[in-house]
Amino acid sequence: MKITTYQLTGASHPLRAAVVADFHNGESASVVDTLRHMKPDAIFVAGDVVHDKENTEGGLALLRALITVAPVFCSLGNHEYRAEEIEARIRKTGARLLDNSYTTLGGFVIGGLSSGYRGKKQSRWKRTPMPELAWLDDFCAEEGIHVLLSHHPEYYLPYLAHRPIELVLSGHAHGGQWRFLGQGVFAPGQGLLPRFTEGAYRGKRRGNGRLSLEADKPLLIVSRGLANQVRIPRIGNPTELIELQFLK
Repeated sequence: MKITTYQLTGASHPLRAAVVADFHNGESASVVDTLRHMKPDAIFVAGDVVHDKENTEGGLALLRALITVAPVFCSLGNHEYRAEEIEARIRKTGARLLDNSYTTLGGFVIGGLSSGYRGKKQSRWKRTPMPELAWLDDFCAEEGIHVLLSHHPEYYLPYLAHRPIELVLSGHAHGGQWRFLGQGVFAPGQGLLPRFTEGAYRGKRRGNGRLSLEADKPLLIVSRGLANQVRIPRIGNPTELIELQFLK
């Protein structure tokens, strides 16, 4: 598991946060131990903590463990919709579920844009269904640094890049599964040679080094995720836990 740290300038309040994505009902011990050592002020879970209706307990156990480390804010990915009544079960863990809704934490406004796959058949090749967007107007109108958990990075350009949001956190692409010369091979919803598989982006451009939250377009950070739930192995693509250091 790789730990990637991003320093983000322009925050009104300093904050250390961790990003967990695509856990897929995996083994939680190493993740929890790493986060205890990291000592984040908040943990953002960007979807797919469970895998399907038969494989939920590992993901729910992770959430129950994480709330003993820091406040946990969780959004819904496409795999949450493969599990029956998962929203109520997530809430019972003590994690704050953000299902097309938002909350505040100090000077931050934290929202969760749920996957558009609710009640729809899932496909790796077809375009990802449109999410519910109306609530984002109220989210963006709140005063503070806006952090949006959006499991699908393919939502960024068509639905989010023009909005007054400082930071979008995504997963789903699993780093492109195979990576060669810095390029992922495939991601669901994006197809072959996808644009958004890991790392930081401002619009269509990659971002490096210390990144500013004060810009005309939202910053997108995509996690490679913490599991491999398919038979095809990862190549050149380690799993990833992200640390965010919000700086003034």
